[in-house]
Amino acid sequence: LEVDWGGDGVFSGASESLYMCGMNISRGRRAMLQRTGQGFETIETGKAVFTLWNDDGRYDGWNSSSPLYPNVTYGKDCRLRVRDAVTGDIAYVFTGLISDIVPTSYGERAQVNIHVEDGWVFLRNNTASVSMAESVSPDQAIGLVLDDVGWPERWGRSLDTGSADVIRYFWADGNMLVSSECEEIANSFFGYFYIDAEGRTRYKDRLTVSSSVADFDEAFISKDIHNPQPWVNQRSVMRIKTHPYDSTGTALLYEYFGSDPMSIPASTSLAPIFAAYTFNGNNVPALSIVTPVAGTDFTMNTAADGSGTDRTSSCTVTVTNLGSSAKIEITNNSAGVVYVTMLRLRGVAIYERSVQDVTYPTDPSTVTQPKLFLIDSKWQQNVNQAADFCTVMGPFFAGLHPFPTIQVESNFGYQFGIDLFDIVTLTSE
Repeated sequence: LEVDWGGDGVFSGASESLYMCGMNISRGRRAMLQRTGQGFETIETGKAVFTLWNDDGRYDGWNSSSPLYPNVTYGKDCRLRVRDAVTGDIAYVFTGLISDIVPTSYGERAQVNIHVEDGWVFLRNNTASVSMAESVSPDQAIGLVLDDVGWPERWGRSLDTGSADVIRYFWADGNMLVSSECEEIANSFFGYFYIDAEGRTRYKDRLTVSSSVADFDEAFISKDIHNPQPWVNQRSVMRIKTHPYDSTGTALLYEYFGSDPMSIPASTSLAPIFAAYTFNGNNVPALSIVTPVAGTDFTMNTAADGSGTDRTSSCTVTVTNLGSSAKIEITNNSAGVVYVTMLRLRGVAIYERSVQDVTYPTDPSTVTQPKLFLIDSKWQQNVNQAADFCTVMGPFFAGLHPFPTIQVESNFGYQFGIDLFDIVTLTSE
């Protein structure tokens, strides 16, 4: 058990395992499908609680005599690895950030619980704004989102490349948590996005087929096997909504309206304005923005009603395309106050032409007591691919499949070295 107490992004090799007397770790998701029919169940934030002896106050943030003082605090990198005493093999079990350190008892047998959360907590505390990109694969789209929020390099990432899947138009508008954004991208193409045991963001393409990493036999597992009833994970109707997008010509995407024109003091830059794009009354993303032209896209005047001296040539307007909105920065380079008498943005917008549903079976009304599996994502923009998914995955979800939960005890090869979404097999008569 290692903690980067110094906060320099490096594990020194010092281990806290001598003090550890218990642990509880939870990662992944508790079910494959949402009960409401809204697609796949989300992956929970991975959590670990390490219980350590604290007789000498080593893990007390108030204790200035602790060899760790003053670094006993939250936000420090932490990881747990295990070593097979026979083979020497090392396996990662959990990697994350300390979220809390809680004393649970005092005196001679004092204990403390160190709470650790994996990278999901970072992804669930941030949103991303990514400008429009064309014809990107899922791994590229996820990479753009991670880059925008500054996913720490020391945590790492492993994103499957070479996917045949293409998102014709991709952007992030800052209205969705990064965790949900990345999961939606992956789920749209039946891939997987998760935080692995090493703490890396991981995208596994659906075509990444691996052999079984562990072959479980009933001789090595507990007799208590839980298996949900057949109908729990059955979905007899599959529906995929596709969202074809098209581009406009150069169009008006934003125009400032206000009873009181914005005023800018002399030699000052106005605080940035964040303007949402609209086209035909709907919010839209923009593929590109025309650099604002003085006199055409903006005018400045010494009078609020435009009756004073024109100062347009003394001002600059800079625009940054943020996908479905723009960051507008206006600078007044003149020696007096100016008023913004006109401000607008032109550009090429991406708009949704129509939503098309593809289903399995083709006539869902023939299904008695239908149970729905629905994917409704703006990244699924190809109706032919959606039809292929329904053809292949529809019968699979309509079938009956076991989802056993098993227990393993004191067996390195079966307890460790298996990560989320790895392929395993189980043989049980």
